[in-house]
Parts: sequence; C-alpha cells; structure tokens
Amino acid sequence: MQIIESTVFGVRSAIFRFDSIDRLSSFTLFPMIHVADKSFYDDVLKLLADCDVVLTEGVRTKTGTLLTASYRYFTKNQKLGLVLQSTMSLDDLDADIRHADVASDDFSKKWAELPFFQRFLIPVLAPIYGLYLRFFGTRETIGKGMNLDLHDHNDAILDDNEALEKIGEIILDWRDEHLIGVINDYMEQAEGVKRSVGIVFGARHMRAVIHHLREQNYKVTASDWVNVIRY
Repeated sequence: MQIIESTVFGVRSAIFRFDSIDRLSSFTLFPMIHVADKSFYDDVLKLLADCDVVLTEGVRTKTGTLLTASYRYFTKNQKLGLVLQSTMSLDDLDADIRHADVASDDFSKKWAELPFFQRFLIPVLAPIYGLYLRFFGTRETIGKGMNLDLHDHNDAILDDNEALEKIGEIILDWRDEHLIGVINDYMEQAEGVKRSVGIVFGARHMRAVIHHLREQNYKVTASDWVNVIRY
C-alpha cells in the first residue's frame, strides 16, 4: 500500500477512508508532508470539511522548533514556491478539532532522557540541511526519496544507527503509541455513534494507524490521490 508516491512528475499523497462492519464511525487518513504546494493544503482542507472530528498532531517545544528549522529555512527560497503546513488553518472547519499528539512537556522530558550526543545530533543537522536547500535545493531534490509505503524497509538506516534509532523511537514510535491510544479512546466513547473522523498526521505515522485500524476490522473503502509537489 503506497502512502506517499514520488515520481518524475512530482509527489502525491494517498487519502484513505476506512470503514468497519462492527462500528459506525469511519476514519479518513490524511498523510501530511510538512512542506508542499499551497494547493495541497487547500485540497486537504476541502476534504476535511466532510469530517465531524479531526485528530491533529503538533508538539511545541524548543527542540521541535530546531527539528523543523529545515522546513522554515528552505521555504524562504521563493523560487521553490513551497509553503509550510502551518499555513493550513483548521479554525474555519465545523469539525470537533482534537489534539491527538503527546503533550509538549512530556516530549521535552522524554527528549531530555537521551544522551547528550543523541539529544543534539538532529537539532544541529536539521538547520544546516535547511540552509543547503534554501540556496541549492530544487523541487526535485526535495521530493526525491519521499516514497513511503506500508512496509518498513525504507527505514533501514534508522535501524542500523543506534543514535538515530533512539531518536526515531521518540519522534515516531512513542507518538504513534499515543495516537493509537487516542483513537482507541474515541472508539470507546463513540460506540454506536456515526461520525466521520479525519486523522491529520505526518505520513510516517500513518503506518501505525493503518495497521491498528486493520486489527480493529476496518478496511479501506475509498482512496484518492492529492498532489503534494508538482514538478
């Protein structure tokens, strides 16, 4: 199952709707890329208008600011014509917007448990990479390597590097577990209630969500592609 597809024409994201014969609520997954054409975020907002509940991500900490510095830096390259996901406002939606990510304080405490080298490795490298893309990046170089499917084989580099693996456990695995917990709480609270739930999270988090929904007897009943970056 392809979640993000990168081709010679650009990058696109797969939107999946999951339904179950056991529950009335449906779940629509919106795999997000944090920098894209503005049209991508506009299209996502239009689709979210059909959702009754929206589960969103977001951790606001000093570390998080450093980790996302690369995005902010290369969007300043006006020739790229790309914008940040933060430009997509959910305020005008009629849906019940729920923060489904870990608390900022909890993230800071978890990050502080890492050894010094691991704690500062990515926050230092991310801004440097962002500056490189700002001056030398193209849409093609940014989109290259964004392919993401349901399997873990393209995360092998994380498994082979102990420092990166521990960072990935916090940035990805731990937050995945929290999101799954929020989904489970919603399923329990909304038992017997028909609602359309949108999950707006980074694309890599969608693997865990898809696996969990399948375990709960949910199946894909509809899917579509939304363009993220056009070349």
